[in-house]
Amino acid sequence: MIFQYGCDSHQEFVEGILNDLEDEEIQPLNMLPNLNSNEKIIVHLTNLWMKAARHGTDEIRLEVHKLQFHLVMYSVGPLLNHLTEEEWEQTEEEWNKILADLRSFNGSFLGLYYENGQINSQTADFYNLIAWVVSLYSMFGANSYSKLRPRIIQDQQGLEFVESNKCMTTLHMNMMEFFIRHQIVNKQDELLTFINKGLDLVMKFPGGSWESYFNNLSDPPSLPSFSLS
Repeated sequence: MIFQYGCDSHQEFVEGILNDLEDEEIQPLNMLPNLNSNEKIIVHLTNLWMKAARHGTDEIRLEVHKLQFHLVMYSVGPLLNHLTEEEWEQTEEEWNKILADLRSFNGSFLGLYYENGQINSQTADFYNLIAWVVSLYSMFGANSYSKLRPRIIQDQQGLEFVESNKCMTTLHMNMMEFFIRHQIVNKQDELLTFINKGLDLVMKFPGGSWESYFNNLSDPPSLPSFSLS
């Protein structure tokens, strides 16, 4: 089982960014073990967003947002070609919300564990990477596919059905390949439970103080036993 790009543009996008990175941008990517090129770009763009959110202008934040959005778009692949204009507009709006939730998951949810000394930066980065890999399939991909499925399910020989299901299979297989390559299959359920609970808390966040919100939980998510030293 090997990682597969969603389309040719996906590979070109990833390799183009990697080739332009400076040494100081590459070093943080080597802090996590056994990353493929796509995962390095996920981590790199996450780092860019964190810097832009803290110190950047609106223009810089928009540029990083576009890069993350394009990474998602290319990852999902040709499935998107079969959405109507109205469906694409809806998808774009929903994806923007998912991206915002992933950023809050990293900065606020994982950030609280990090600030409290419960996890180190490498473990936080790895948990965030898992959230991204899983979300590409279960949130971004599924979000788009759900719009197509009702009208393509009756013609399973048609191009729309074949291409869309191939895209979803690629995303799913890439998620499985990630857990196998990183040798965490035996921790998969524990990790996914933690990440899904964290994302759910982010989606339900009512505003105000994240720390107060978290401390008032009756059943806060338990940290997985897996960590990086």
